[in-house]
Amino acid sequence: MDLDRFIGDETTFPLEHRILNTVLLMCMGITFFACWSDLLIGLYASAAINVVSFIAAGMLYYASLVRRAYKAALRTAIACVFVVIPAVWYTNAGIDGGTLFIVVVFGAMIAISVRETRSIFILVGCLAVETLALMTGQYYFPHLIQDYESWGFLYADRFVGLAIALVVITSLYVIILNFYRREHRRATDYRVKIEKQETELEMARLDRLNLIGEMAASIGHEVRNPLTTIRGFLQLFRNKPEYDRHREHFDMMIGELDRANSIITEFLSLAKNKALTLEPCDLNVVLQRLLPLIQASALEAGKDVVLKPRRVPLVKADEREMRQLVLNLASNALDAMEPGGVMTIGTYREKYQAVLFVSDTGRGIPAEIYPKLGTPFLTTKESGTGLGLAICYRIAERHKAKVEVETGPQGTTFRFRFAVLRTEKPAVTA
Repeated sequence: MDLDRFIGDETTFPLEHRILNTVLLMCMGITFFACWSDLLIGLYASAAINVVSFIAAGMLYYASLVRRAYKAALRTAIACVFVVIPAVWYTNAGIDGGTLFIVVVFGAMIAISVRETRSIFILVGCLAVETLALMTGQYYFPHLIQDYESWGFLYADRFVGLAIALVVITSLYVIILNFYRREHRRATDYRVKIEKQETELEMARLDRLNLIGEMAASIGHEVRNPLTTIRGFLQLFRNKPEYDRHREHFDMMIGELDRANSIITEFLSLAKNKALTLEPCDLNVVLQRLLPLIQASALEAGKDVVLKPRRVPLVKADEREMRQLVLNLASNALDAMEPGGVMTIGTYREKYQAVLFVSDTGRGIPAEIYPKLGTPFLTTKESGTGLGLAICYRIAERHKAKVEVETGPQGTTFRFRFAVLRTEKPAVTA
């Protein structure tokens, strides 16, 4: 039998929550059978109390397991303890009534409140209140003595029985509390140890990546120099008459050199130490200046571009990087759509943030690619370098902007949230 169905999955419910569900389930079972046994021997008042207890436990079990209201169910259960204990004791003549097990099960709810340290004081207070209640009850209701020879015997029987139950409850509390604290401390120490090891491994990995990145950047700079020289000689030879029949080949080689140089340029733009010129920047102005260039690319591919700028405050940014950000996003959006698709570029304001968004009507980002967005050299294009979106994420990181991505069969939307200048006031929404 799968107990997780009745007490909660351990991956979703904490330990103390699963214990609470278990105790409530046990209480329902015990009160159910106690009710039937009381009916068979004619203890109708006790049966009625057990019915009420069963209903109360069932409601708390539903609230705890289904609604996951752990704290509310726990506190209500603790409150029920101090209602059920006196009622059971008065009805069943103390420990002679055979209800000690029910009281202990209810008391176990107090024991699992491992974070409620005030429960000990509540138990002591309950003992004092119960003593006062017994004395007052015997004064005003002397007929409760019944078969007892004197009030003293009745009081002693009920008080001793209640004291025994409370001792058991307190012992359960201490045992479970100590066990929980010990296991919690061990788990915490183990988690800290694992996190420390993971941090050390991550730092070592980042150090290696940083070293590799610096080496690659240095190599990239050095490679560009001979490429420039080769390109210059190819242009020189291409224009000579004796090489006219090889002009097409020269053009192809120059094009490939330009492509290699472009890849190196994009790679170098990922460098963290790139100098930024942070000045007040109007995102709408950037979009307006780039719109003709983006529309020309879209028109050539048979796609449409829609500009939706709204009034947004200035942001502190490097305008050159903002231009590169928009161009890279627009290029990716156009490549993601079939002819006839529509790309939307715009801005809007949200409190102290200026939001730049680019959306397309493509097929969306594949599920296996989505978690890896922003990783260098990750691409689904046949001729792509996988650096365009990585550069966008790096630009967002340098500008402390937040990136949000929504994707689906109807298309993909990228949102970049930039903090506005502090001199701006938040927009007032109706």
